Amino acid sequence: MRTDDLLEFYRRDNRTTTVLNSLESKGRKVELRNVVGSALPLSVCGLLERELESGTKPRHHLFVLENKEAAAYFMNDVEQILVKNPRPSF
Repeated sequence: MRTDDLLEFYRRDNRTTTVLNSLESKGRKVELRNVVGSALPLSVCGLLERELESGTKPRHHLFVLENKEAAAYFMNDVEQILVKNPRPSF
């Protein structure tokens, strides 16, 4: 399976919709637990893609991970997913 196929799955997943709906209130916090492997960065990228699709002003997000190493892996995964799957320019 290709990365863009996985990203599309997470972009359309009902759980992504649930997280987006939870973030509608200003200052709302969401905690994801028991997410393993690359599911977290794929979920986040799917969420970011959905936000961009909605046409609303992009928001800032803060991600807190267990330690510096986990944060570095997460950041690298997100960068790789978004670089390999750039949004089309309109």
